[in-house]
Amino acid sequence: MISQEQHDKYLQVINTIGIEKVQQLYLMLGTERISIAALHRMVVRSNFKSALNGKLPVRRLAEKLKVSRMTVYRYMKKSNTTAENVTKR
Repeated sequence: MISQEQHDKYLQVINTIGIEKVQQLYLMLGTERISIAALHRMVVRSNFKSALNGKLPVRRLAEKLKVSRMTVYRYMKKSNTTAENVTKR
């Protein structure tokens, strides 16, 4: 049994992505559990790689990706990105 709060969250997800997408995800994943946070990180990393071409300052890049500046620096470190690709200010 799920709580009313959890039920409301499920309804929000269904309303956000639509019944058809929920059904597609179920067919794809079955009862496997996945992390929404992990999916979000994948999207942010993908957006980070795309945004590097713009040579934005770290602060602006963080705002654009809706992450902290520290997260931008972590992504830079993981992707071996140098300061040439991203400006410090």
